[in-house]
Order: sequence, then C-alpha cells, then structure tokens
Amino acid sequence: MEKSVPQVMRTEHETILKVIDRLSASYSGRRADDYLACLAETSMVYGTGLDETCLGADEIRLHLDRDWAQSSRASFTLKNPRVEVASNMAWAAGDCHFEFAVEEGEGSLPGRATFVLVLVDGQWRIQHAHFSAPSGTEGNSF
Repeated sequence: MEKSVPQVMRTEHETILKVIDRLSASYSGRRADDYLACLAETSMVYGTGLDETCLGADEIRLHLDRDWAQSSRASFTLKNPRVEVASNMAWAAGDCHFEFAVEEGEGSLPGRATFVLVLVDGQWRIQHAHFSAPSGTEGNSF
C-alpha cells in the first residue's frame, strides 16, 4: 500500500519538479542565464564526463558552453522522479534520458540524475546536481 502524501508536501514536490523541468528546458533551449537562475549561488554540478566537476556559476557556464559547442542538440529528461523534503532542504532523484546530436550523428543514453535543493528567499534552488550514465551492463556491478 502506497503511503499517502499530505497536500502541502505534494505541492512542494510539484514545485521542486517544476524547478528541475525549468533546468531541463533551459538546457535543451541553450539558455545559460535561465539554467543558472535555477541554481543556488554556490552550486556544484557533476556532469557525465570525467572532468566535469563544476563549482559555482562561472565553471557551470563553461561546462554549458562546452556541451553546446560539442553538440547541435542536447537534452535530458528526468523519469520516475522521487522527491523528499525536510524543512528548507530537499532532494530529487530519478532515471534520466539523455538525447543529443553531435558531429558523428544522433544518440541517446540512459542515465541517472540527483538534485539537492535549498529554499532561498522562499524559492527552491538547486544546490547540487549530479548526472551520470551507468557504464556497467544489467546484472553486472563492475
């Protein structure tokens, strides 16, 4: 039996997912300022590349510029998200679907995404985001 979520919490969950949806839309729309507006001032983002550890808006903007320079189209969609809220902090996680078009052609990858959010002046902002593309095959951990 599924646990009932109070209406107040459902509203918070919906608000948090809207922030992530805005982040996704701004990424696929290549709108760096809108993407950064979804983030807290001292955010950290891990990308799928080995060297993609970004601290703060300047490094995150460089990461976005690199992604967009290496692709003619790129997007991510969070699937089956789970959201938990505790006071002024929250987290969301789920499977992720990446789609992209690069010089070599079009592609897609299954992935995962995790977000930690903080409440800043009454607005949810992403403090930390981690995107990953699992390299192991099903049934194998390594």
